[in-house]
Amino acid sequence: MKLKSILTVGLLALGTSGFAQTWQQDSIAMGAGYANDVYYKLSNGATQYATGNDWHLSFQMTTFGEPHYNASIGINARTGMQVYVLANTTYNYATIGAADSVGKTAPTLALYNNDSSWGTGAFYQNRVVTDPFSFGWGEYSSTTHFLTGTTVYLLKMVDGTAYKFYVEKYISTPASAIQYKFHLAKLDGSTPDQVIDINRTDANHDFSKRLAAYYNIDSARIVNREPLRANWDFVFTRYTEMIPMGPGPLKPYVVMGVLTNEGVLAVNVKQVNPDQTQYKTFSYKTAANTIGSDWKYFDDPTHTGNGTYKLDSTANYFLRTASTPNQYWQLQFTGFGGGAQGKMSFQKRLLETETGVAATSSVSAWAIAPNPAGNSTNIMVDAKTATPKAQIVLSDMAGRIVYTADLNIQQGMNGFSINTTHFTPGVYVVKIAGENLNLSSRLVVAH
Repeated sequence: MKLKSILTVGLLALGTSGFAQTWQQDSIAMGAGYANDVYYKLSNGATQYATGNDWHLSFQMTTFGEPHYNASIGINARTGMQVYVLANTTYNYATIGAADSVGKTAPTLALYNNDSSWGTGAFYQNRVVTDPFSFGWGEYSSTTHFLTGTTVYLLKMVDGTAYKFYVEKYISTPASAIQYKFHLAKLDGSTPDQVIDINRTDANHDFSKRLAAYYNIDSARIVNREPLRANWDFVFTRYTEMIPMGPGPLKPYVVMGVLTNEGVLAVNVKQVNPDQTQYKTFSYKTAANTIGSDWKYFDDPTHTGNGTYKLDSTANYFLRTASTPNQYWQLQFTGFGGGAQGKMSFQKRLLETETGVAATSSVSAWAIAPNPAGNSTNIMVDAKTATPKAQIVLSDMAGRIVYTADLNIQQGMNGFSINTTHFTPGVYVVKIAGENLNLSSRLVVAH
């Protein structure tokens, strides 16, 4: 679309997006050594704390048809437990012993949760990728819609104790009858085989509105530790991340970071260097680790181990909650205290509520923040459909164009960062236009 046709829309269509944005300051403390998980709700600042090391295994409790559903079974990175494949068949589970673990516990054979999705726990990692019915630990039957165990695993505890483990079956329907049945015994044969059932709902537990049920091997206890899914947007926790450590493949490392709840969308929009391209497109991410751990870093220029943690000043997040109606928030971290108290400080502001926006045929919501802007501002567009050949134009109130750029708006939540350092203070018209897309609003620049 040509600039002339964009500008002739006029000022009548201007929205007021962004003028009621107020930062709210908040903080949480995970405790010494990041001992607790802290679940956080954006809309009311509510927190729920859960002891971080009170479980070893997690069992996905969402249902078939939900995003990222893989009947996932995960492990707790905090406990130091490691998982290896002992046998790709379960028929000889009773006779498997310590001798069967020889050659199967090399570091490169360990299995870890994938931090990008709640549906890809450690036991899913050895699935047969070319087999759509393979879930790593078991095989799906299109006839019964149940999963039957196919793999025996070694669970190696941090104190050296070893267990053999396999899931006998998973009952998937109806939702009220969802159940995992698994077997657990010490690898050296010193304990008899335990058969444990974990139900989505029973007389003692109700996991129907939670992501997972949890199991503590040491206490042989089913743990209900997680808030209702509707009561949190992200969690401050510890998890395994694959990071570079010199040459060679990525290595597993337990980090402290932020994982978003299922259904929450996030965009990491980094501020753009004024000397480089003035905007960049970031499509939304469903990945749980979009916020992740890299909003802070350990600064140790002398490599003595005596450095300090610093914040990445460019980290800037847009989030769309999974609540109804959806809300759009901006999040920035303002402080990180390290492991002494596990304290994190941050600021947040509500940008839009979906029902409060006059959505176009191709956009659910959009916002400009900060507005008024100082040296930069960010534009969030939650697009129903992609508009690969869009254009953004900023003009002053006399109609003079001060900024223009081509945009590739992808389906989902997009973020654009614009440097306003050299803009004269005043009011500007912001227009984004393309096929089936016509957005207009005001931007105040106040250095």
